[in-house]
Amino acid sequence: MSRFATKLHIFLRLTALLAALLLCALLVAPAVAADTPYSGRIGTLNWSVESGLLTISGTGAIPDYTEHNPAPWSGHSNIISRVTLGNGITRIGAMAFYDHKLIKSVSLPHTVNTVGTMAFAGCEGLTTVVMPKVTHIESYAFSRCKSLDGVVLPESLKTLGDHAFYWCLSLSYIRIPALVTELGRTVFGYCSALLRADIAAPVAQLPEWFFYGCDRLVSVTLPKEMSGIGDDAFTRCQSLNRLYYTGDSEKLDTLIEDIAQSVPGFSVGNVASDSNVQPPATGKDVVTEGDEMKVTDIEISTDTDLVVRVEQTTTYPVVGDGTTELIPDEIDTTIHATITGGDGWDNVIDVIKKEELEHSTFEGDYGDQSPVDVQITLQQNSPLSGDWLSQLAGHKATVTITTPDGSRWSFDCQHLAGQEFEKSYNLTYSLMRYDDLSDEHKAVVGSAPCWWVYFNSVVSFPVTVEIFLDPLAARQNATLYESVKNEGLNKLQAAMIDYEGYVSFTLGNINTAVRYLLAMNVSGTSAEEVVIPDSMMGNPDDLIDLVPLDERYTLTEPRGLLGMTMKEFTRLTLTVVGVFAAIVGILVLFFIINGKRKAKIATIRAQVMGTDALEEYDAAQKEKKSPKKRNNPFKKDQK
Repeated sequence: MSRFATKLHIFLRLTALLAALLLCALLVAPAVAADTPYSGRIGTLNWSVESGLLTISGTGAIPDYTEHNPAPWSGHSNIISRVTLGNGITRIGAMAFYDHKLIKSVSLPHTVNTVGTMAFAGCEGLTTVVMPKVTHIESYAFSRCKSLDGVVLPESLKTLGDHAFYWCLSLSYIRIPALVTELGRTVFGYCSALLRADIAAPVAQLPEWFFYGCDRLVSVTLPKEMSGIGDDAFTRCQSLNRLYYTGDSEKLDTLIEDIAQSVPGFSVGNVASDSNVQPPATGKDVVTEGDEMKVTDIEISTDTDLVVRVEQTTTYPVVGDGTTELIPDEIDTTIHATITGGDGWDNVIDVIKKEELEHSTFEGDYGDQSPVDVQITLQQNSPLSGDWLSQLAGHKATVTITTPDGSRWSFDCQHLAGQEFEKSYNLTYSLMRYDDLSDEHKAVVGSAPCWWVYFNSVVSFPVTVEIFLDPLAARQNATLYESVKNEGLNKLQAAMIDYEGYVSFTLGNINTAVRYLLAMNVSGTSAEEVVIPDSMMGNPDDLIDLVPLDERYTLTEPRGLLGMTMKEFTRLTLTVVGVFAAIVGILVLFFIINGKRKAKIATIRAQVMGTDALEEYDAAQKEKKSPKKRNNPFKKDQK
C-alpha cells in the first residue's frame, strides 16, 4: 500500500470514529436534558422549580458554586421569584442564588446557620430576608441587593463578613446584635439610603470603610466597648450628626477625633449618652420635575418587635418663572413597617393612627387627599389578627402585607367597616400545575395553561391577592375561576399580568370550601373585562400588542451535553456534519479525478508501447516491488 493510501486509510477511520461519536452524543444529549429539566438532586438535597417557586428540601448544606460551575437551578433564574428551603438545610453555599434578579423574598429555616460568600449577591429584586438562627454571614453574601430593606439581623449572629451588604441601595436601618464578635470591612459601603445604624456588638474597633459612602446616615449607636474607628469608616457620611455612646470619656474623645477626620465639624455636641432613648432619625429628599417640586421627609424609628420608616411626600406647584408656591397640592404618606414579633402589630397601629391624624389635618386645610399607604413586611409567619383588623376598620388607609414566603395581600381599611372578623387569618397560598384537564373544564378554558390555587385560610373581608406567574408573561391576561362541585367553573375576574410577573385579583372573600382555577389567555376573553394594574397604566401603547404565551416553562430550554440547549447543540451538530460531508465530497471528487487521470495515462502508454509490451513491463515492475518469500525451516518437519 502506498504512503498516500495509508494516510488516506487512517483519515477515513478517524472520520468514521468522529461521526460515531456525534451520533452517540445526539442520542445521549436529549436524554440528559429530558431527565431533569426543572428538578434534580444534589447530594442529600432535592430541588424543583414550579410556578416561580424554587423548593429545596433534604438535610445538609447547599454546596458552594462558582461562575463557571453555577447552581443547577440557575438556568431558571428568569422565572424564580420565591424560594422555599426545608428544615434540615444547614448552610447556603457560595453563589447558590447569585444574580437571581427576580427573587423578592427569602425565608431561611431555623436549621440554617451560615450564608455563604456571594450567596445572594446581585439579587436586585430581593426586598426581604428572614434568617432566624443564622450565625455567620460571609463576604459579599447580600452585596448589590439594591431593593433590600426588610432585613433584621438575628440575635444569634456571630460574624459579619467583608462587603456583606455592600451597595444595598434601599437599606434604611440596621442593627448589629450583641453576640457578633467579628466584623468585616466595608460591610455597609455605599448603602446610600441608610439613615440609622445601631451597633450592639461589643467590638473594640469599627473596621475600615465600614459605612463608606452612606451619605444619608444621620444617627449611629456605638457600643461602650468600642475605642477606635478604622480608616475611612465614615468617609462620605456628611449627614452624620448624632452619635449615641455610653462608654467612658477617654474612649469618646478618641471616637470623636476619628469620626471628625471623615466628617468635618463633628464634635462632642453631636453626642448623646443615653442610647435607649432616641428620637427618630430623619432625612429629606427634594426633587423638581416639570411644574412640580416633591419634598419627601423620611423618619426612621424602632419599637418592640417593629422597625418603621415613614415617608411623607408633599407636592408643591412650580410657577412659570421657576419659583415654588408655598401652598401644597397634595400629600402622600407611606409607612414601611417591618414586624419581627407579636407586639409589632399593636405598635404599628399606633403609627398608622398618628399618620392618619396628620393626614386628616392636612385635608382640612387643603382638601381631600389619598389614603395613607401602609406596607408591612413580616419577619415571621405570624397570622393576621382579626382584632387588629377591627381596630383599623373604617380608617382611611390601605394596607399591603408581604409574608415571609413572598405572598402579597392588600386591603382598604375603609371597606372593613361593618365586617365581622375571624380570630386570625393565614395569608398564604400555593400553586399546582393542572395539565390533564377534564372535558368539562376544557369546554370553558380550552387549551389554556392552568393552575390550581390553594388558599390556606378563609378570608371573610374584601382583599386583593397578588399571585406570581412569570415576568415573561407580562401584558398577558389571567382569569380566576371558582370550581364549584356539580356547577362547573364560575368566572370571578380577569386581570393583566404586570411587569414583575404578578397578577392581582380583588375578591369579596376567599372560601377554602371551593377550589380556584387560574387560566392564562383564555380564548374569548374580551379586552374590556381585563383589569389593568395601576403600574401599567402609564403607557397605553404597551397594552396593544399582546403576544400569547403558549406554555409556561418552555420559555427556557433544558441543557444537556456541554451545557448547551438542544437548539445550540443541533446547530453545532449540523455544522460538524456539514464539514464532514464537505470533506467526504472533496475526497470522492479527488478519487474520481485521480481515476480518470490514471485511465488517461494508461491509454497513452498502451498507444506508445503496445499492449503486450506494456503488460510485460507492468508485470516486471510488480515482481520487483513484491517481497521475496522466505524459506520456512519448519516446513519439512511439518510434512
